[in-house]
Amino acid sequence: DGTIQTYDLPNTDVQLNNQNLDNRLELIEDITTGPDGNLWFVHTYNQPNHMALRSEIVRMTPAGQFTFFPLPPFAGNSLPPQLGNVTIGPDGNLWFAANYSDSSEHAASRVGRITLTGQVTWFDVAPAGYGVGAVTNGPDHHLWIAANAETPAASSGEDATPVRPDALLGRMDTKGNVTYRHLGSVEVLSLRFNADGSLWLMDYSQMQAQVERFDLATNHITAYHLPDESLASRLVFAPDGALWLITGTGTSLQLLTMRHLYRLSPQGGLTRVQLPGDNMAAYVAFSADGQMWLSDFTYHGPGLALKNFTSYIARVTP
Repeated sequence: DGTIQTYDLPNTDVQLNNQNLDNRLELIEDITTGPDGNLWFVHTYNQPNHMALRSEIVRMTPAGQFTFFPLPPFAGNSLPPQLGNVTIGPDGNLWFAANYSDSSEHAASRVGRITLTGQVTWFDVAPAGYGVGAVTNGPDHHLWIAANAETPAASSGEDATPVRPDALLGRMDTKGNVTYRHLGSVEVLSLRFNADGSLWLMDYSQMQAQVERFDLATNHITAYHLPDESLASRLVFAPDGALWLITGTGTSLQLLTMRHLYRLSPQGGLTRVQLPGDNMAAYVAFSADGQMWLSDFTYHGPGLALKNFTSYIARVTP
């Protein structure tokens, strides 16, 4: 039920130095609502090897005006990092995960902070052998980090040996001081606290996504399996305490074009929600007034070329 209002992004191709865009994939990724009443989201242009050609945090006003804040490289790299989720921190700024893989010039991981005016600061807080998988705001006025064990780079002519899934959970203040504890044999893409103080995560350690609730007092994990062989978006809680996520199934192309929106109730019931129209949502967020916001795209096909996708922001009105 409901109606969808869409907000098209302005054309930013000119900012890519007129490079050939046929094999570049534009994505609007994780989105959140800020303390300034604006929508904030991650925007990337990815190359076929998944390295970023451009990474930026974008602000969108309720009237649909966009401001782009390109992110600088770090750790001696020339290209920008791959970005993870974005969250509002206890200081009112936006915080996000950023990584360079082993295929980059220099593999590295950071937590980033960007002010509402666009000033960026990097925090080198990932332990050796781990990369920041997710960062979220906690109920204790601290940021919480999930750090995943990384597969080491392979020697010339050899395949890298995958490491056993393992993750650390970090509690970080806004100055970058972190205390870590063991989280478990998991690989975390998303980390969120519910209003009741419970910690939830999206785990990919079993080669498919499952939602898990982590008990901070006992270290016990309760898993909620998703339907089919799924990949899934990052988690978000609605004002009513329900957990929302978007799944994708199938081949590489189908993961982009076959997407389902799910609601996990506080009682544990999983319901697929049908959106009005032909929408291929990627990430979901809720504003303070309870309205749903989506990062969305239209696929024109065939193939994965950037010209075959149109990305936009959508607002769902009940």
